[in-house]
Amino acid sequence: MDSKRAPARPDAVMGQVRDILKLELIKDDASNTDGAIVEIVSYPNGEPGGYYWVSGAAFNSGDAPIAFDPGDMDNGQPWLNDIHLALWLFGPSSVREPGRVYRWLHAHMAKNSRLYVANEMPWRGKMPQMNEYGHYTDEEIHASLVRAGFENIRCNEDGPYFRLWMSSRSESIHSEMFHRVESQLGQGDWRGAVESLGRLDDFLDTLPAVREYALLLAACHDLAGNITQSYVALTEALRIDPSCGRAMCGLGRLAAISQDLDGALLFFESALKKSPALVAALEGHALVSELRGDLRSAYEDLIDASNFRPKDEELLLEVIRVGNLIGYQDELASFVSARNAAEESWDPPAPVAIDVSQESATFRISC
Repeated sequence: MDSKRAPARPDAVMGQVRDILKLELIKDDASNTDGAIVEIVSYPNGEPGGYYWVSGAAFNSGDAPIAFDPGDMDNGQPWLNDIHLALWLFGPSSVREPGRVYRWLHAHMAKNSRLYVANEMPWRGKMPQMNEYGHYTDEEIHASLVRAGFENIRCNEDGPYFRLWMSSRSESIHSEMFHRVESQLGQGDWRGAVESLGRLDDFLDTLPAVREYALLLAACHDLAGNITQSYVALTEALRIDPSCGRAMCGLGRLAAISQDLDGALLFFESALKKSPALVAALEGHALVSELRGDLRSAYEDLIDASNFRPKDEELLLEVIRVGNLIGYQDELASFVSARNAAEESWDPPAPVAIDVSQESATFRISC
């Protein structure tokens, strides 16, 4: 295995926190790891890469790691199999498709292996950094790990600005089947998604996995226009996890479709109380606020949602649409200008060589 070119280190602050986490919280776990350790990092273009150590001893002694790039991850390099400990510290926000990375890790990790994920906490009013693709709530991180095939998920460090999650590789959760259902729903193929969900029945041996199944089933019924069945699936997800903001958002959507705007508002507000940065809740709350004539509230919701998903063009267009409706052209121009300036002026650092419209808003289906 030769050294390769890999991404530069994170910015100074996150780099320091990352190093402290590795030194203070992960070092002991690494000491008990005989097999390979991998750390995922991000290229400026939103693609993942990483570093590889042959053992915990090599990791703790500061040995230069082997660097690997997206091509290595996609081409199935044999030396990247049988990973015993994986780290992804402050990385999910800087990758285009975090779920793809979680699934890759699940496919290449050994039985009973562990995964540490650190994420910066999003808060309303937070501006995106230039190389960020999305900020994710605790619920979203947990759900992504479950669908990718991880279990025993717990928060090891609950800092004021970040979370450190630990999980273990599941031998029963079928990550590729979950991904297939998500893809089919994204293509509008609810029949195919229902068929795929039927194949998951034998792999649902944890409550979080059942919760995700129920949410996906609700989305299938929603696409098919089966409102009653969607309601049943969402209430089941909420029974399993009373704090599930995505289930509350689904129920809010159904209430809005039934013209119960007051009920819909309550559901979206309940979701935001649990997860103030949940994009699905912000979008739903914005739409109901607009339908009720509260355009300023809708605009503020959409600004926050767009900041949490700065690469989402549909959200940006919604910000522009509502901003124009209420005559906030100057404020809107400043927002769009700042976003464009960040995109245009950012000159991504080269990898370093190392040894190691005016129409009314509509709901978007979220599962």
